[in-house]
Amino acid sequence: MPLIRTSRLTLRPVVAGDAPALLTIHDHPTYLRYAGGDAIGTITDARVLIASMARDNTSGAGIAAAILLNGQTIGFIEMARVRCGFRPCREWSLGYGLDRRYWRCGYMREALHAMLPFAQALGAHRIRAEVRPENYPSSRLLTELGFEMEGTLRSKGHWAGQFHDLCLFVLVADDSQDRPRAQAAAA
Repeated sequence: MPLIRTSRLTLRPVVAGDAPALLTIHDHPTYLRYAGGDAIGTITDARVLIASMARDNTSGAGIAAAILLNGQTIGFIEMARVRCGFRPCREWSLGYGLDRRYWRCGYMREALHAMLPFAQALGAHRIRAEVRPENYPSSRLLTELGFEMEGTLRSKGHWAGQFHDLCLFVLVADDSQDRPRAQAAAA
């Protein structure tokens, strides 16, 4: 992936030196509660995950970008091609995380606003994100970016010894921004 610049941020491919930032993000209990998955416990674990993300960049299996503010890594966006049998579909899955010190500053909105068109230019027709039902900030962010909630995936996630429901949000490339959004059914 090329460097992508916004008014405040730089998005670039992940590198081995991003491991400490990844560990910092995953070390916060609120992040873990909302993001799901088990904690990355050590810098070695973070390096292994960063290496896997970097392989996705080089193999074409996905995009893994570090989000930089003034040269400092503050977050990540990862998009992976979904496989349909033996070949990739034109559906991609989206995941992201931001250092808690930078929450509610609009950085993730800005980064995703720049990254989503890049993924679509690479052939992503449908982009999906799975969000914990109680993660209202992430649900609101995705909705503001044009994603629609398609439903709840019951017991889809499993971490910390428990099953968890996840809400499925989807952005389809040919959806126009001015298309009326589905409204909640009246009682």
